[in-house]
Amino acid sequence: ADIDEDWFAGEESVEAIGISAGASTPDFLVEEVISRLVDISEGQADVILPDKKSRIRKIARQGK
Repeated sequence: ADIDEDWFAGEESVEAIGISAGASTPDFLVEEVISRLVDISEGQADVILPDKKSRIRKIARQGK
C-alpha cells in the first residue's frame, strides 16, 4: 500500500511507526519506505534499527 501523507497531518497524526518485513522482502524496499517516512517528517524521524545478532539469538533460544 502507499504511504498517505494525511496520516501525519493534523492534531491526531501518527507519532510513531514500526516497520516489519519478512525475510524475503528485499532490503531496498524497506530502505525506500524508511526514506519516504523521513522525507514526510522533513528529517525529524529517528530511525532505530534492531541489533540483528541479539534478535537472532533470542529466536534461537525460543525454538529450543
